[in-house]
Amino acid sequence: MKHIVIAFITTFFSTFLFGQTCESRYRISFTDKHHSPFSITKPEAFLSERAITRRKTQNIEIKENDLPVNQHYIDSVTAYGAQVRTVSKWFNSITVFVPDSCETLLKNIQKLPFVSECVRVAPQSKTMVDSVTLSTTKQSNNLDFDDITETSTQVFYGDSYHQTAITNAQNLHMQGFMGQGKMIAILDAGFLLVDSIEAFQRAWNDERILAYKDFSGSNSDIFREGSHGTAVFSLIGGFVPGHLIGTAPRADYLLLRTEEGNIEFPVEGENWIAAAEFADSMGVDIINTSLGYSSFDEDSLNYTYANMDGKTTRISRASAIAASKGILLVTSAGNSGHTQWRYITAPADADSILAVGATYPDSLITNFSSKGPTADNRIKPDVVTLGFKPAIVTQNGTIKNVSMGTSFSSPIIAGLTACLWQEFPESTAQEIRKAIIQSSHAYYAPNESIGYGIPDFEKARKILRYSHVSNIVQHAHIYPNPFTTHLILEAVYSHQEIIHFELYSQDGKCVLQQNFPLNTYISKHETSEVSSLPPGTYIAVISFGNVLHVQKVQKML
Repeated sequence: MKHIVIAFITTFFSTFLFGQTCESRYRISFTDKHHSPFSITKPEAFLSERAITRRKTQNIEIKENDLPVNQHYIDSVTAYGAQVRTVSKWFNSITVFVPDSCETLLKNIQKLPFVSECVRVAPQSKTMVDSVTLSTTKQSNNLDFDDITETSTQVFYGDSYHQTAITNAQNLHMQGFMGQGKMIAILDAGFLLVDSIEAFQRAWNDERILAYKDFSGSNSDIFREGSHGTAVFSLIGGFVPGHLIGTAPRADYLLLRTEEGNIEFPVEGENWIAAAEFADSMGVDIINTSLGYSSFDEDSLNYTYANMDGKTTRISRASAIAASKGILLVTSAGNSGHTQWRYITAPADADSILAVGATYPDSLITNFSSKGPTADNRIKPDVVTLGFKPAIVTQNGTIKNVSMGTSFSSPIIAGLTACLWQEFPESTAQEIRKAIIQSSHAYYAPNESIGYGIPDFEKARKILRYSHVSNIVQHAHIYPNPFTTHLILEAVYSHQEIIHFELYSQDGKCVLQQNFPLNTYISKHETSEVSSLPPGTYIAVISFGNVLHVQKVQKML
């Protein structure tokens, strides 16, 4: 599929491009979608075939918030001289440029019978500029996708090996699951020099960068300013064998700029919503957003911790809507763990998404990774992974281990999510999310710093295999419970297997691991290794074949 440069106006997911002559931007919300020429019974008029298919395969209905905003309402606003910047069908609203001196214009708009709200979301935006010279150093060698093997894994990944291995995901790549056929949207700041840096040439050559678009107020070339998105994209789609392998190097990508760089105002959330809706309409599977909001340039606009409930900020509500459309949204938890704020930032508080915190290479949580829980006491972050000096592409095209932040842990997980979903295409987005969370090392003892912990993608694969196996007689049981000197593991299965037994303490630490042969039909094994453990509650896990059995057990004196 040819990549698309989006530069036209539609009624579905439009961004109207105008000169920056206006001083402020306002969000205009509408009361309804009455008299729309579109119908939820004919979604092909406003959604791509891929977007419709994603909904159908996950049994998701087309809803009214999928319908485009009423064009008559938009035209009525622009008739007063306002210039439309973004349109949101999910919230039935638009953002417009309005001169600060035009109070009459705003009053006229507010009097329209179908206008419910008019809110200032930003002053005039300014273009951000990065001055940079592209490195001419070539870092590639003759390795290709098919050259990854068990013996050459570290050579193939180079300095990026640990960012895949920390989640035990290298087998996904070795078995050919590198994100093929999955579409990932990256909502970020600019993508400086992505059109010319070597690490991204394979994606361009394979025509897997399907679209790129600027949703920010600058209306500029996304490849000429803002390097944050470049680094983030490199963790997913970078491909320089021997130096950097992204976590989904063969996926399809949408590069969507939403950040304005020089300002912090709620309008960036409006940009983000428009970009997410565009991605949805294109049929995206996964959205990565290494962005987060809690404070703005005007203190009166700042969020409070009470706002971090997943239901208050528009960007968090939009993230939950994206999840309801069958999209798996992955976001950074935030970098405020060492500040007075300390908590996650929006949209990490959204429900049904993956908010990702950052660890050091030794798997310990970083001091800067934002903490949970949400204001309504849900576990956040959801998971964590490497966010301290992963191998990334810098703004001049070199590959270095120099940066840190949850901005980098999020895309690592987003890419691996695509690979896992590729292997299990019959799974829904929420089933993939649940498997990743359940595979994490602290799943049985989550906390405010690491959430459910570091995912283990081999375990996630096992969980998904089991969830889709049918017509197999199987059973597992652990007793006595409570226990003192020993445990008996009993399993029933129709094939010979090896049974894996693990015992976890309440803080998520594995205190015992053993393997036993599992004979056909019924197998019993006794372990006395538990006799020396201190009293308390433990989580016992039996796994074999496609079976994963989890049981709480109590050790007595």
